[in-house]
Amino acid sequence: MACTAIAGGRVITPYEEFAPGLVLMQNDTITEVGMMRCLPSDVVVVDATDRWVVPGFVDLHVHGSVGTLFALASDACAVEESAKAMLRSGTTAFCASVGSFGVTEEQQFLKAIDTIADAMALNRTGARLLGIHLEGPFISEEKAGVGKAWKKPKSRAWTRDDARRLLSHRPQSVRMVTVAPEIKSAAHIISECLNHSAIVAVGHSDATYEQAMSAISLGARHATHTFNAMRRFHQREPGLAFATLSSDDVTNEFIADLRHLHASVIDVLLRAKPRDKAVLVTDGIGLSGMPEGIYRKYADGVDITVHDGIAKLHDGTIAGSVLPMNLMLKNLVQVIGLPLSRALEVACANPARQVGFADLGTLKRGHRADVVVLNSDFEVEHVFVRGQKGWSR
Repeated sequence: MACTAIAGGRVITPYEEFAPGLVLMQNDTITEVGMMRCLPSDVVVVDATDRWVVPGFVDLHVHGSVGTLFALASDACAVEESAKAMLRSGTTAFCASVGSFGVTEEQQFLKAIDTIADAMALNRTGARLLGIHLEGPFISEEKAGVGKAWKKPKSRAWTRDDARRLLSHRPQSVRMVTVAPEIKSAAHIISECLNHSAIVAVGHSDATYEQAMSAISLGARHATHTFNAMRRFHQREPGLAFATLSSDDVTNEFIADLRHLHASVIDVLLRAKPRDKAVLVTDGIGLSGMPEGIYRKYADGVDITVHDGIAKLHDGTIAGSVLPMNLMLKNLVQVIGLPLSRALEVACANPARQVGFADLGTLKRGHRADVVVLNSDFEVEHVFVRGQKGWSR
């Protein structure tokens, strides 16, 4: 197969920059990254002059795309079509989030796991489906967020056996599980997640600082949309968010649509964490790029209103984000004031590393050939996934 070169743009790896730069790809692999040079005549050249050439974005927390919730997708093909659509915003790899949105019963979780696991096996042309993020059912009813719109799960407490059934249903498909540290049997559920090599995230929780630190001591290493659906900070009871920010063992994900969090809060989070311990996520609900209006019975009979760039339930509860990754990246650079290279760390390199895919999220020889070309307004011009052009504007 012929080599493809993305040539002439400002290449940001994000740890090095080359201008005018070159990214050379063959099959699914990057074969060269560096300064522009003369190329053989048989190389297919994509001109990126006056453009940024960056790694594909990696979204660890997204519920759907183009009007489809992954958890309620009819079959694996529907998930695959959504994965293709995600390329439009520069996302080339993602974890499909299930729970707190659209599913409450165990059988619903099992069906969703089956559908997404089947899509993982099918996944050939769209954004890479890295695994499932179970954002439930092991969360606090008080901090369920959108989940309040659906009937409560079982009246009994969740147990280790519940976790084992979900995690062993399709082995190796669940990559992350959100657990509220204060729920009964949280310690056993955390242990079961670790036994199945799933990352334990803490979130959707009213946990105290002490309960949060206990979960971290047991192996929790991730915070689900930090500050959102968490106990509010108080100087004498700092709670879950502060516990995760103060621990260098925990990676904190955050939503940068500037609706879920004030810009200054994002700035403080990024200053508080080591460079590799902050991750940008969309928490997208599948309505990014869709017309504003009321989406009736969008998920399990619930109406969602999208207006002025925000999705809400009838009671005003924020129902997740509708802003795509490329525009959240724009917010980090133009509003928060991050250098583009730093913003790309939290959008690409850090999330890939967090879920065990160190060969994604960076432009480096031998790494996976997922590359995005952006213009100066952060619009996606070209997307390459697996070394092939997946989408062009």
